[in-house]
Amino acid sequence: MNRLSLIFFLSLMSPFSSFPQPAEPYKPIQASGLNMIWPTDASHELTSTFAEFRSTHYHYGIDIKTWNQTGYKVFSAETGYVSRIRVSPTGYGKALYITHPGGFVTVYGHLDGFAGKIGQFVRKKHYELENNELNLFLNPKDLPVKKGDLVAFTGETGVGTPHLHFEIRDPEGNELNPLFIERGEFQDEILPVIKAFAVKPAQLSDEVNGKSVSAVYRNFRKAGPGLLILDEVPEITGQAGFLVDGYDLSSARSNQFGYYDILLEIDSKPFFRTRYDSFPVESARFILTDRDQELAYKGEGRFIKLFRTDETPVKIHTDYSGMQGWAGELQPGEHAGKLTVSDLYGNKTSLEFRFRISGTEKIAHAELDQAPVRSDAGIQGIRLGTKDKDFVSYDFNPGNPFFSADDLDTVHVFCDDHLLRVVIQGKRAEQKAVKIAVIQGSDVLVPVKAESGPGELRVDFPVPEGKSDYSVSVVVWSGAENLFDRTVSLHKITTSRDVKTPAGSVVSFGTETFFSPQWISLTENGKDQAQSGYFLSIGPPWVAFHKSAKIQFSEAGLTPGTDLYRKRRGYLQFADLVDLPDLAGSIQAGGTYCLSRDTVPPVVLPKPGKNNLTVSPGTKLKFRLTDTGSGLATGSIEVNINGSWCLAEFDPEKELLAVDTQHLKPDSLYVIKVHVSDQAGNKTAEKFEWKGKRL
Repeated sequence: MNRLSLIFFLSLMSPFSSFPQPAEPYKPIQASGLNMIWPTDASHELTSTFAEFRSTHYHYGIDIKTWNQTGYKVFSAETGYVSRIRVSPTGYGKALYITHPGGFVTVYGHLDGFAGKIGQFVRKKHYELENNELNLFLNPKDLPVKKGDLVAFTGETGVGTPHLHFEIRDPEGNELNPLFIERGEFQDEILPVIKAFAVKPAQLSDEVNGKSVSAVYRNFRKAGPGLLILDEVPEITGQAGFLVDGYDLSSARSNQFGYYDILLEIDSKPFFRTRYDSFPVESARFILTDRDQELAYKGEGRFIKLFRTDETPVKIHTDYSGMQGWAGELQPGEHAGKLTVSDLYGNKTSLEFRFRISGTEKIAHAELDQAPVRSDAGIQGIRLGTKDKDFVSYDFNPGNPFFSADDLDTVHVFCDDHLLRVVIQGKRAEQKAVKIAVIQGSDVLVPVKAESGPGELRVDFPVPEGKSDYSVSVVVWSGAENLFDRTVSLHKITTSRDVKTPAGSVVSFGTETFFSPQWISLTENGKDQAQSGYFLSIGPPWVAFHKSAKIQFSEAGLTPGTDLYRKRRGYLQFADLVDLPDLAGSIQAGGTYCLSRDTVPPVVLPKPGKNNLTVSPGTKLKFRLTDTGSGLATGSIEVNINGSWCLAEFDPEKELLAVDTQHLKPDSLYVIKVHVSDQAGNKTAEKFEWKGKRL
């Protein structure tokens, strides 16, 4: 087992004859005085690196390859004591937390089991508490360990395939990059990859290349090893920021990793930098602001922002003389940019590009009633449509084939401080004839601009000046088909507040629901074609939640049901139990919600099949647990055999329940009872009998 100390690590800082210069050691680890060792004999190779994207957080540590197997040894990286033990069917699965001198903590996750006295302690606690799940906090004298002690074995419990998750936390609660302790025995000469580069307008009124959506570039000219050139020259009107999408590779394997360091230079001067050395544990969810959610929602990629907003964590960013990374901080004219992405071993790839900052608007007005449209919008025409004293509509692509309901994917309505946007998405939406009318109070709104992209038509309208709450009626139709007819209420959430819908439902936003002040839209969909009942949409769908909000449904729009569901890809996904009689539940993201009912209980079947209960000596008794509605409530699982509680470990990815039988006394008949509930409260109690040899 390789036991590299920090002293030896510092010797690696001298230049190699044939390898790049690695990054300098991160000071908190360098100064800690700890001499940590690599935590496993499985390998010195990785499947994931520090601070990579996870769906709700930065990756807290590194994932060490275990060759898709379980059972490799896990060692305590340094002397200390077991301070926490967590056993859960989700997340880290079986996890061990060890506290070391000075308050540093190492974490070992997805374990198959615990070794020696730790394993005995955990098993005893399971049976004392009669609980399959544990979250124990220990004292220094309970389970002390020395550096190199065998403490566990690698596994695949929790989420994911077999691997060992390993992380290091400092005394202040910051996650540290573990690769500054040990970077493995393989040498890395592979350059990071830049997949795509993007320029994103800051507001709906800002533009890149004459359009108010992100410009994404994927075709680069190779100018040498590690050097790419973007020949196109983006033109920025107003405020915009830069973004990058890509990954790192290692010499040993083909796994794709996150970047370690990203440096943006403008006109040969540092402009913005992101470096993943450390981040506060409580700020892990801020990855939702570090990665662009709108581009991800549209399927463009997982772009990293190279600019700072009020909502992004400053821990990972470098400040250059107050620069925030926005192009609007620069003087008008043409500028030279250089984006360099690096791994921890000193391998670098750079993208050189040029861009122009212009203050010139390109507006061409339509002939009828001065309804303006971009001259290069890609729309074949716009003209005044229906007009009477109460109703005015505008026609887009008149004379073209009608846009039908079969063509339509969705209609989004959202706004910022300057504009209200209606987005129609669907098959050739930018080419087919469609009518749009937007009414605010007694006023018919005239489009400010219109533009299109592949499968998308975007139309912008003015917003009431100085208002933080208003409603509009939005109607979209083509020929005789009504495609969208909704009242949309728009609200700027800057503090804790309740928002009431016309149907009487209430959405309660907390002070920390969003990462920063946020405009949201509420749309009551009424009767949905796929599912009858009342649906409430909160948008835009890519808005990131920091903390939860609460929906309290009114009796007026109530769908018969007891629980809160989110509609995703045509299906209803369980979101939360609803408090009765308040009809209230919590939500963690934007989307479309309704009340529905799950009345189908979970199913319990013995493995390998129904009425085929078999077990070999020394193995665990296994069952398959499934639920097609709200999903299993894993904490409800309980197994009793001949009246004795038995430890039962559930793998939700395999839908497999493994029951411990080693403590049972020999008997000629075993009566096995399995109890489980789903999240909607439906319960299943199955009884099986086994005759013959000891289980």
